[in-house]
Amino acid sequence: MKKFLVGAVAALALMAAPNVASAYEGGWYFDNNVGGWEVLHLGDNDDGTHRRLSGTGEACGRRGASYATMRSTLRGGGGGDVSWWVDSSCGDFVRVCVQNAAGRTNCSTYLDYGWH
Repeated sequence: MKKFLVGAVAALALMAAPNVASAYEGGWYFDNNVGGWEVLHLGDNDDGTHRRLSGTGEACGRRGASYATMRSTLRGGGGGDVSWWVDSSCGDFVRVCVQNAAGRTNCSTYLDYGWH
């Protein structure tokens, strides 16, 4: 039974971990778009691009953290680069997870403006 339990826990940990091929690391910042809504830019250090995301009332996948919690996660851990990945995609919306340098991870749904 103990071996089964250890194996089950390991399998769950692998399922919860981001896919390395779709995980990014980079800087981030907020600005306002034309409509005055806050836009989150998450960077990819590999190619210098960033993904533009804006808050939405929609949900993509599981319910996520509040945007205040997401800002706190981004600013935590020294405010430097973060690791992030798209947890699920729902048309124009994506559920994005971020992990700061301190290891704090949270996810939320955003309207996806794509890569820039």
